[in-house]
Amino acid sequence: CMDVCEGYAALGLDDGSVCVCSLSPLRLLFSFKAHDSPVSAARLVTVSQLVTSCAGGGVALWRLDEEEGSERRLTRFDGHTAPVVCVDGDAEKVVSGARDGTVRVWDISLGRLRFMLQGFTPYIGSVQLSSSWLMADGTNNAVVMMDFSNGEPAEEEDDDDEREAAVPSGEHGVNSMMLATRQRLSELREQAGSAASSPWSDDDIDGATAYSTADDVECEQAAGM
Repeated sequence: CMDVCEGYAALGLDDGSVCVCSLSPLRLLFSFKAHDSPVSAARLVTVSQLVTSCAGGGVALWRLDEEEGSERRLTRFDGHTAPVVCVDGDAEKVVSGARDGTVRVWDISLGRLRFMLQGFTPYIGSVQLSSSWLMADGTNNAVVMMDFSNGEPAEEEDDDDEREAAVPSGEHGVNSMMLATRQRLSELREQAGSAASSPWSDDDIDGATAYSTADDVECEQAAGM
């Protein structure tokens, strides 16, 4: 596995080690032992913040600008019971998806699990997060989007409230997904990647509406996730 950020690359190897290289010129800068089992995913969040995972279920955050031996250099997150195949992160949290069918969001400052999402298949392959939303696959031809903007419970809305899928039905094989209100989707399109302050907390998950494009289209409220 490999990831690239601002002219640097991090490579995870089967012996559990990670190599960090510069791309111009192409040369090895340093390497270190990251896990006791093969490295299964690597994500260079910034040039100084690296998230790795392994086939044994472990997840680790490496602060590459800290000296070796420093307590701040490494934070490990344990809880997955199967190989972790995808990771992402930002300044406050790390997210990991594993073959145990769970997506877990970890709190960096506390070094512990913030919350866990269940119901994914063992075929999950990717996770992506921003300050206010999380996307993941691994739900039988579905892409799931959890929107945590504002951190406030959604108000009751009329049945005829305008809603719009984030991806047109059937496009790229996506047949079901989480819905957001049209206003929020517009904001996501216009402000994708914005550095808004994170609204996430343990109590932020208030539910989302699932949409299916099967012959009998039905909507249901998936609360308490």
